[in-house]
Amino acid sequence: MLQNGIENVETDFHKWFYQVSPNIQFRYSLHFSNFLFELNVLNWAGQLADALIYLHSQEPPILHRDIKPSNLKVTPNGLLKLVDFGLVKLLAPGEVTITILQGQGTALYTPLEQYGGDSGHTDVRSDLYAFGATLYHLLTNQAPADARERFLNPQSLIPLRQINPDVSLKTEKAVLWAMSIHPDERPENVARFRQSLLGDTPTIPRPISKSLTIRELARMDPERMLIYSAIGLAILTMVITLAR
Repeated sequence: MLQNGIENVETDFHKWFYQVSPNIQFRYSLHFSNFLFELNVLNWAGQLADALIYLHSQEPPILHRDIKPSNLKVTPNGLLKLVDFGLVKLLAPGEVTITILQGQGTALYTPLEQYGGDSGHTDVRSDLYAFGATLYHLLTNQAPADARERFLNPQSLIPLRQINPDVSLKTEKAVLWAMSIHPDERPENVARFRQSLLGDTPTIPRPISKSLTIRELARMDPERMLIYSAIGLAILTMVITLAR
């Protein structure tokens, strides 16, 4: 019965989130030294959060357990796709975890509790850790220190803004919160994390090449908005001076 249940859920999920081609894998962008634009990453984060909220709200909840950049794909129209459900788990009543396919996920994005396999307790907060670690990589173009290394050396995880100063303080705090070593120190669910990261803003797929709108500029971090305004005024002043 559980097997039939997950098949039905996956069918519905694929219809909603998983059927667009061609696609662009995130690993393409991560090969380059420049950083992805934060607003694009946050748009993808909103779509991923909506997908995970859907999976985690099923009865029983469904855990992906292998969220990482290479398992995310985005179409030219900005639609994010979550792929590779090979490590998916069902959380049965009484918090007994039923394995669909055994595995531990990818070390760099795997929470400490997931290293125990079936003997470890994983729940929706385990997907949250991997979600946060994935956003860390997308925003810094650098994989995070893995959970085992961080447990032994808490200073091994470099704050996002030390690598990419353009990341807003709000985003950095939310991502590091999701990446807390102990599950009890993370957000209780993806909806809470989404709220801390994006507020109540609904997510609409954003074409990759789309320029910033006035509304998106207004949502920027005030410090960054001030910098962009200063640059814009400097350019305008130069143009006026040259036109005289």
